[in-house]
Amino acid sequence: YPNTITSLRHEWTHPAFPATASDEAARKESETWLRAYAAKQNPYDESEAAFRRLIGGLSSGELYFHGSDLHGFDNLDDADDLRFHAERYLGIRIDWDQFTFSCSC
Repeated sequence: YPNTITSLRHEWTHPAFPATASDEAARKESETWLRAYAAKQNPYDESEAAFRRLIGGLSSGELYFHGSDLHGFDNLDDADDLRFHAERYLGIRIDWDQFTFSCSC
């Protein structure tokens, strides 16, 4: 929304250059966020299993929620935050247009 951005920065990363301590701290922060997200969206799974399911799905382009609705992109909570943290944690680009969404709701 207009006049709501208070800070904006771009982080350059490349596999040829080693990660810095701040990169590792940022990755850990994203892991923490993703673990909480996974637990919320997969409440019937044990927390580690929910996290692994989320990370596997984000890596392969197939998101599946166990116990939460996910019939399409419009059911995805916090899509922008999820993309941000997934990209930072996994080091890959997330394109929702290439994803398959499903659930056991």
